[in-house]
Parts: sequence; structure tokens; C-alpha cells
Amino acid sequence: MERQLGRDQRYFLTTPGHCDCGTVLGSHYQRARQAKDWAADEQRLLKKGWSKAKVARALAQKQESSARSDVAVLEASAADLASWTKLIAEILGSGTREFGLLLHSYRGPLDEDIKLKGTEQIATGDDTGEILRKMREDVLYVFLARA
Repeated sequence: MERQLGRDQRYFLTTPGHCDCGTVLGSHYQRARQAKDWAADEQRLLKKGWSKAKVARALAQKQESSARSDVAVLEASAADLASWTKLIAEILGSGTREFGLLLHSYRGPLDEDIKLKGTEQIATGDDTGEILRKMREDVLYVFLARA
């Protein structure tokens, strides 16, 4: 990763040694990837010999539970989002000209080589929250301080 950065840029892990799963960063894309296929669940249960009424009750309970979970996740992500937004504002307000964030799902050791898929420069004043939610994996998002 470091080879892909400029001389005056540094790379830091924000969560060494443990997973930062569930963060608001990239949550828009994570939820889209994890969308539940209720029709497939229905077919799977019917093949097991469940009656249509039993399948309907089971799926209704799962969907209700999933909806409650989604509300809890949204409430938690609002606090997470506020924390990330505040961090970015404080760093850029401290005299730092730019601050980058990279979302990466490690599939091996923490020192594995990360190949950047691109870089996006974000001007201060852009909708930071929406940008954080829509982060794509392995794209470096560089937030720029006002000139």
C-alpha cells in the first residue's frame, strides 16, 4: 500500500488486530451486497417439506426481526457517521491540508498488499456523510481542507 502513496503521505490502520465490521464507511454498498433473498429462503423451506402457511409465518418473523435490526443499525450508524465526520473536520481544521480514508476488507494478514482501484478527491463542504456511506472498497478518498 505504502508504495502507492506519495512521499508526504502515511498509511495507518485504524483498527489493528480486530475487525471494524459494521462501520458506517461503505455501509450503502455493504447493505446492497447483503440484501436478503426472501424468495430463495421460501423455496428452500418449501423443499424441506414445510407448509406454505408455516413458511409464511417464519419469513414474516424473520422480516420483522430484520427490520428491527435495520433500525438499530441506522441509529448506531448515525452516531458512527457523526464521529467520522467530526474526526475529518478536526483533522482538516488543525492545519492538515488533506486526509484520506480507505475502506478495505482484509482477507489475509494486515500487511497484505492493497491495490488501489482509484482515488477520489473530496472538497470540504461536500456531503461528507453521504460520501462516507457510499465509499467503495479499495478507493482512496482524499478529503481536502479549504484553501
